[in-house]
Amino acid sequence: MGLYSKIKCKKITEIMKKHITLVLLLVLIVSCSDTKKDKIKDGTKIEQTQNDTFLKATIDGVTFYADAPIYFSAQNIITLAAVSKDKTEKIRIYINYNKGPATYTFGEGISNSDNMVYTNTKVDWLAAKTKGKGAITLTEEGDYLIGKFSFTGVNKEDSSTKQITDGEFKVKTGS
Repeated sequence: MGLYSKIKCKKITEIMKKHITLVLLLVLIVSCSDTKKDKIKDGTKIEQTQNDTFLKATIDGVTFYADAPIYFSAQNIITLAAVSKDKTEKIRIYINYNKGPATYTFGEGISNSDNMVYTNTKVDWLAAKTKGKGAITLTEEGDYLIGKFSFTGVNKEDSSTKQITDGEFKVKTGS
């Protein structure tokens, strides 16, 4: 293994350690938070005030809603995480953020480390460079990061899919 390969491997290992630490921190924070809403009936309009934060999406036709998503940014990697009130569903988004408001695509055949994960109970449906596909559009940044997303997640165990559509979020960035 050449020096360049060793350096690249070490760098990837460091990034993965940071992601794992970040996910564990987010799970701890999210598990200690109390959300006011989690699921709403389809067709119900969700009213947001200017200072509200939220993450919502439609998962195979059923609405997911969390009013206290987590935002974390380190070394140009943005992490968004949201958990339903009953803690059975989660959406996590990881983006290599380097160009401001834009559309970021990811999925099978796209060589970046961006990914989105939907978890129901303990089963994951992933859209990353090896499975699934999706896009996230960041429309506004500043004190809040606002955007839209959708993805098709694939379960690595049985290759089943979940359609996550009409995703929207507004998270406080701390800027």
